[in-house]
Amino acid sequence: MRTAGGKKRSMRQMLIKRFSILTAVMITLICAYMAYSFAVTLRRGTEELADINMKAAESILSIRFSEYENLLYQMYTNDDMVVWSDNINNGEDAAVSVSKMRRYLSTVLNSNRFIKSIMVIMDNGRVITYDQLTSTIHENSWISRFSLGSDEMYRIASADYTNHVWPTEFGTRFANHDYWLFHIAHRIVNYKQLEKLYGVIVISVDERLLEEVMRTVKTEDSEVYITDETGRIVSCADKSLIGTSFTPAAGSGVDRLENGILGWNIIRVHDNSRYVQSLVEKLLQIVGMGVLLMFAALFIISKISGKLTRDIDDIVEGMQRTDEAGIPARLPRKGEMLSEIDVIAKQYNRTIDDLEKALLREKTEAENSRKAEIRMLEAQINPHFIYNILDTVNWIAIEKDEYDISNAISTLASILRYAISNSDKPVTLRDEVDWLKKYVYLQQFRLKNKFSFEIRTDPEILDVRVHKLIIQPFVENAIVHGFDTKRETYTLKVSMLAEGGRVAITIADNGKGISPEILEALGSGDVKEIRDKAGIGLSNAFLRLHRYCEGQDEVSVQSVPDGGTTVTIRFPITVSPAAGNDSTEH
Repeated sequence: MRTAGGKKRSMRQMLIKRFSILTAVMITLICAYMAYSFAVTLRRGTEELADINMKAAESILSIRFSEYENLLYQMYTNDDMVVWSDNINNGEDAAVSVSKMRRYLSTVLNSNRFIKSIMVIMDNGRVITYDQLTSTIHENSWISRFSLGSDEMYRIASADYTNHVWPTEFGTRFANHDYWLFHIAHRIVNYKQLEKLYGVIVISVDERLLEEVMRTVKTEDSEVYITDETGRIVSCADKSLIGTSFTPAAGSGVDRLENGILGWNIIRVHDNSRYVQSLVEKLLQIVGMGVLLMFAALFIISKISGKLTRDIDDIVEGMQRTDEAGIPARLPRKGEMLSEIDVIAKQYNRTIDDLEKALLREKTEAENSRKAEIRMLEAQINPHFIYNILDTVNWIAIEKDEYDISNAISTLASILRYAISNSDKPVTLRDEVDWLKKYVYLQQFRLKNKFSFEIRTDPEILDVRVHKLIIQPFVENAIVHGFDTKRETYTLKVSMLAEGGRVAITIADNGKGISPEILEALGSGDVKEIRDKAGIGLSNAFLRLHRYCEGQDEVSVQSVPDGGTTVTIRFPITVSPAAGNDSTEH
């Protein structure tokens, strides 16, 4: 090989350069794939862990909230609450009813550490409260700061029979501690008088309940928020953010999962810097490993190319030598050659041997071809001359009233004309049937009607196109070799039927049958074996059929000694068959 300046480049230099480029590309691709796989695995593992934690937190939130819904349900369906509320609304024994209601509220409140206040808004506007966040437990600690008044809360909660949840807002400061509360409300229900309004129960729950849920998700490099359906924060570590809209910091990752009961979202905001740092460290390791692999590959390539190019130089030098006849000389094979180079030398020498044989064979074939061409020209007879002679003999037979001879001659001329004209042009099965009848007629005439003939055709396949004389060898074989002199009469039956998108042709006779040796050869389908044991006629028939049908043909032969032979040929239908009914001719 030459460089752009015309200077030859050694093969070793070329190999080192190309293998170096190839190795560099492969190592780069491997490193890139490893880096990509690590990044995907790291991110997938992080996301899966976060997803598990988020689902766990969401499940805990649902369970805890369901506990308070169940507690609220027990309160607003309590029959005593219904009676007390009705008495207070109607002013009947109101003081006693208020006292009993507060004792009941205190029992409920003290049974749960996160409930800080329970408020009952009566239908007449009176508010009954039990509150832990005031010095006087009968006063409400948060209603004066809440965004809704008691009247508005009553209007909303009493309008239907569902739970109403109001997101977290600042409640009060008590005992040097700030309390943030969210509220769950439901109207008091008397199942005997569903439409009657009694009042609304409001449970105020400490936001620290939500904080406990967030601890299941929070990590060192993450912050957790709970927001309502509008995106407003209802719980987080920084209480000053409660009530504001959630906005993640730039560059941070956000995982979000909605709670199906509340419609609130659990949001985990995590810092991507640790993820990026782990990824960079791994990338540096991969790049370092790639560089080491590159140097190792260059060293190995340099060593291998030296031995390889020496053997190639020997091969090239040997190829440039020729003998006196101009044929390249054989290559010397050395014991220290690389096995691959030795194979090349061996194959090259074999090719030279084949070349000498081919030149000799070409010379012989050229001579044989010349002789065959001379024989063909000497034997060529004009088909029209044969037809004219046969026509003349036919008229002589007619003049002498030899009508059987006349019919035989006319039939012979017809089948010769069919066989010779356009011999390579496909015909229909209908044409083949007509020709076969004439051919069998001549055989019957020759054998003095020693056998009877029956042909059965399916009109559906008569327009299927096939090559000429496709079954003639099988019919001829049945007549010539199957019918001997042991019987007075024989039977030859041919059927051509449609069979599941294929043509099935059967040639059956009751002749002397086929010997097991020949039958085995026919069953093998091996053309050479058929030629050796059954003769060139049947072997050519098998070969023609196989080539015409492009290997999609099937030929089966069944025979019993002195019991006859049945040959079945199947091949695909290549054209749409014509409609019609089954027919049988004799």
